[in-house]
Amino acid sequence: GVGKASGRSIPGIHLLDMITRCSEHLNRFGGHQMAVGFSIDHNNLEAFRNSLDNLVAEQLQSHKLQQELTVDGRLNLGDLSFQLLQDLAQLAPFGFGNPEPIFVAEELEVNRASIVGKNHLRLHVRDHSAKSNAIGFNMGDRQISAGDRIDLAFVPQINTWNGNQSIQLNLKDIR
Repeated sequence: GVGKASGRSIPGIHLLDMITRCSEHLNRFGGHQMAVGFSIDHNNLEAFRNSLDNLVAEQLQSHKLQQELTVDGRLNLGDLSFQLLQDLAQLAPFGFGNPEPIFVAEELEVNRASIVGKNHLRLHVRDHSAKSNAIGFNMGDRQISAGDRIDLAFVPQINTWNGNQSIQLNLKDIR
């Protein structure tokens, strides 16, 4: 039988180029850098899969790919408020086509840094306008110490603990 398929790529992997280089296994194909569609005979599927896997692995080894982070705006810690978080919630639902807004705060001073849970980084930071707590899930390997000056990319969130609410920075990156 004949199957039809489509594929989506990531930045740094030119999917149409990959498919073109495996085209001897395909009946028809088309697309562009980030997306393709094709038809294939069932008996060519395994050879195609192996060829494509090898090409992508080769591409990944030759290019150190890093996830690109899109930042939506700059904030001072003093700009964070429950009203701002309520306003941001109006942009929901968040997902693939509508990611949560990510902000950056620059030149923050680290007051405290600790590891919590298995591998999470908890920070207490301040700038010229305010102080804030931050949590970086799976960022426990980052070398951050009290007194360091850092820039944070984050999603502001409400943290509820023991019945008290506070604004916490959910870290996406540290520089």
